[in-house]
Amino acid sequence: MKTVLWNLTKSMIKSPKKNNQPILSIIILNYNSGNYLSNCLKSLYQSTINNYQIEIIVVDNASTDDSLSQTQSLKLFNPNILPLNYLPLPTNIGFSAGNNRGVTVSNPKSKYVLFLNPDTSVEKDTLSGMIDYFEKHPKVDAATCDVILALTGKTQLESHRGFPTPNNTFWHFFGFGLPKLFSKSWTIPNPNKLTAVSEPFLCSKDQLVISSNGGTKNILCTEKI
Repeated sequence: MKTVLWNLTKSMIKSPKKNNQPILSIIILNYNSGNYLSNCLKSLYQSTINNYQIEIIVVDNASTDDSLSQTQSLKLFNPNILPLNYLPLPTNIGFSAGNNRGVTVSNPKSKYVLFLNPDTSVEKDTLSGMIDYFEKHPKVDAATCDVILALTGKTQLESHRGFPTPNNTFWHFFGFGLPKLFSKSWTIPNPNKLTAVSEPFLCSKDQLVISSNGGTKNILCTEKI
């Protein structure tokens, strides 16, 4: 299947003056996301990215709503973000394949890849903080941020999960986990060592993406990150 990648470089998105080599590639897989996608992009372009350069690739999984067309009327500009790239797919190829397709068209010199769900918004310092952490901790291969649910204002515990060992499974299903026993005072340590990182915010080294599938840029092998 031929890959057609296009971007907006006219009045709605101005080109940055810096070089075209991003340190971070953000992959957003869109499917009928409504105005969530526009809000997500607005938050990204409001980021304070310091001296870093990033790129954003929106992969559209054959949406039938106007989520993609809404973004084309946005006036977005950030001197540290390259022109927004769109990758419209003729058919819905699923969650994992859609994200993988975005990685294949990302800049090969980008050091890190962020898989970001379209129904999220980031704080102004989220991206720079994540890049800073990777730069200062070269042994870290993947990371996430503190994902806060909009309705409750609480951390989404599912985004900071571990492997389903017998011990973890017991505590989960019988309801004796620490968050339930100490719901008012328990918080996730920051930083916290995780055995698994998942959506809606998954950031990893680009080298890890390449090596995970024998040299090709594929990282998501199932229908869940």
